[in-house]
Amino acid sequence: MMLKLSHVVRQMRKPDGVNRLRPFSLVYCTADRARQKGGEIRELNRVVLLTKKRTTNRIVNLQVLGSLNIVRVHLDLILYFNGKPVA
Repeated sequence: MMLKLSHVVRQMRKPDGVNRLRPFSLVYCTADRARQKGGEIRELNRVVLLTKKRTTNRIVNLQVLGSLNIVRVHLDLILYFNGKPVA
């Protein structure tokens, strides 16, 4: 069963307890039109959503738990969310 992107975004924002975001994993594809690079498949395990509001460019900021690194991912390039394919 494929997940809709709207369902994925709701699951990313779903809290786990009091004001804590629930960690999730995802697989996405990289793309950069300006540099004409991309096509790499990357996997992130145990990340939380940092972006609070919807953005016009559909890019979300994610943080890997246990790290200070922030990863920017375009919503349309998400391939799998928690092991399930995204449509």
